[in-house]
Amino acid sequence: MAMKKKVLPLVAVLALAFLLPVAGYGGSSGSKEKRPKGTLEWEVGVQWWASEFSLVGGDVNYKENDAGALGFRGEIWFPQHFGFLGQYLPTDTSGMAPGASDVTYASLDALYRLDTISKNNYIAVGAGWEYADLSVDNTFGKTDGPRAVLAVRLGSKKVYSYGEYAYMWKMSRINVGDTIADDLSNIRGDEYEFGGGYILGDHVQMRLGYRRTEFRMDRSDVAKYKSRSTGWLLGVAVVF
Repeated sequence: MAMKKKVLPLVAVLALAFLLPVAGYGGSSGSKEKRPKGTLEWEVGVQWWASEFSLVGGDVNYKENDAGALGFRGEIWFPQHFGFLGQYLPTDTSGMAPGASDVTYASLDALYRLDTISKNNYIAVGAGWEYADLSVDNTFGKTDGPRAVLAVRLGSKKVYSYGEYAYMWKMSRINVGDTIADDLSNIRGDEYEFGGGYILGDHVQMRLGYRRTEFRMDRSDVAKYKSRSTGWLLGVAVVF
């Protein structure tokens, strides 16, 4: 049952990559239709993150090597170079320890393209909000806070490489005990993702990348903790 839970979402991503062009969303790869200037650009899709998770520090040593799960990604750009990027990235860590829950990440960013040579060639900077549910057990919990973002994409009309980096310098305190000394504070983190993409036809995009999300936190002067999710990511999206 556990294997089926892991395999089926990945099969669904691959099936979408095949079926969407067949259904007509991909259009003709040889299409000469030009995109009108000053129009909206957007993409929405699913992504499978084959992640591994670890949380270590003090007397804690949690590890899950098979935490892959299906998430979502949406992106929209306005003609004035402003845009929004939203992501929801769950992991499957419920089997890591008795009573453990799934670790989940979500973010929403406002971005501005500093230089837009073409749709697949730009540098963008921005800021947003990060949410992380680190409720592995009763010792940890949920936190959120601001983030600064840098995104770069380089490529041609059909093929591109990309890189994204976010820094979270002040996440909210996690209240886990009866006193302030029990709380997790000074929470900060960062994440990066890099990889490549390919446009199938005109409106279907496949993306393969590697992603890492890490948070560091303190419990008074007693212990320091580090949580990390890493792994390859495969996504398929409809783009316009």
